Amino acid sequence: TDTVYDDTAVKGRVSALESKLNGSGAVTFSAVTTDSLTTEGEVEIYGTQPHIDFHYNNSSDDYTSRIIETANGQLNLSAANGVKINGKKTENETVTLTANTNRITNISYTAKYNELLGAVFVRIYGTISDDLNVGYDYDLFTIGSRVPDSNTALSVKCAKNAMALAKTSSNGSAIQISPLESGINGYDVYITGFWFV
Repeated sequence: TDTVYDDTAVKGRVSALESKLNGSGAVTFSAVTTDSLTTEGEVEIYGTQPHIDFHYNNSSDDYTSRIIETANGQLNLSAANGVKINGKKTENETVTLTANTNRITNISYTAKYNELLGAVFVRIYGTISDDLNVGYDYDLFTIGSRVPDSNTALSVKCAKNAMALAKTSSNGSAIQISPLESGINGYDVYITGFWFV
């Protein structure tokens, strides 16, 4: 009455699995843990928000960095300490400008350095508060860091004609204004533009 075990079906399924793992067809796993993975061809990730999570130094956090498709055709990179491309940061760094308050008051400004582009972008608003002579250059702000690699023209909007530039010299780096007509004292001025570092 001994039962003879028939493993034909098991052998068939093992053979089919080996064939899939060797590239003939597709195989599906709910989860896989492995020390390393090498693939030739492509990797496809499915889901309502497909993503790749990184666990730096075997962190037990949900992730230390993440690449996720948050909407159709829209990728988001999340990294608490910033994202770099070819070693250059994509985040903007604040640049400090120090105003000469004898010449400009009522000041607000934004100055940001982007390492990836190698440039500082500025947007300045203020009111000229000194009698500035036509044709002369006057320092309005000193530049604390990320100084220009050369003299760079900036855009000026004012009721009086004027030019502005970001300048590096032996006396230091500054954002300057040069009135093109008299009577600029008391007028609002908007200066925008960028310079390469």
